[in-house]
Amino acid sequence: MYMSFREIGETYTSTLGVSLIDGLFTVLYINACLFLSFYLHEFDCFGYHELLLWIL
Repeated sequence: MYMSFREIGETYTSTLGVSLIDGLFTVLYINACLFLSFYLHEFDCFGYHELLLWIL
C-alpha cells in the first residue's frame, strides 16, 4: 500500500484535527460536568457521558 506525500499529509491532518477537537470537547465536557455535579449534587457525569458517546 503506497501512499503519496499528499495523501499522508491529508490523513495526518484529518487525524490530528479529529484528535484535537475530541480533546477539546473532552476538556470542556469534564469542566461542565464538574460544574454541574458541584451545583446539582445528583448529576451523574459518567452516565451522561456514556449516553453522549452512544449518540455520537
